[in-house]
Amino acid sequence: MAINLLPPADHFEPAPQTKILLEHVDLVTVDLSRYHNGPDSRAELAERIRHAMVMQGFFLVVNHGFKPRRHWRTAGEVRDQIENFNVYRNMSLREQPQCMEPFKPKMQDFIDRTHTHVLFKLLRLFAVALRLDDKDLLVKLHDYDGRDESYVRYMQYYDAFMEEERKTTKGVWLAGHQDFTSLSLLFSQVSCN
Repeated sequence: MAINLLPPADHFEPAPQTKILLEHVDLVTVDLSRYHNGPDSRAELAERIRHAMVMQGFFLVVNHGFKPRRHWRTAGEVRDQIENFNVYRNMSLREQPQCMEPFKPKMQDFIDRTHTHVLFKLLRLFAVALRLDDKDLLVKLHDYDGRDESYVRYMQYYDAFMEEERKTTKGVWLAGHQDFTSLSLLFSQVSCN
């Protein structure tokens, strides 16, 4: 039996949780473990999504089947401290760095599963929330095999601002913006309780 050994990867240590008392918004939580509990359960989830769309624009998705885990300018023309790398939905469309080769199957699986097992469920719940007759309309518009701008973005934020930059940006690392996708899914690298 062949054993597929992956090269060692740096162990991820998440930053410790802040001790600073911050004001925050309690986001609506959508529990996808309830998706297959029948139409009433999906209607209830859709209502939570409708409320989030109308009142906040964001919501938290839990139990989706995965473990929870300097080119932009900010205020005062300060350059950001965010490193990112985009991987398009179909990884074969663009050449990937050689160091990623051993990890491509696992990454592709994550991309595929997120699109079909998380995004599609959410799109169907949006359709119910919007009271669309065709509950699969949004899924059809996001056909997995179609050409679109779906991708996974790996991001790392570095706290490397100079004190003057920190004052200029008022501590904002990335200003509010609008993505050009239908829906952006953000995955945390720390557990969400």
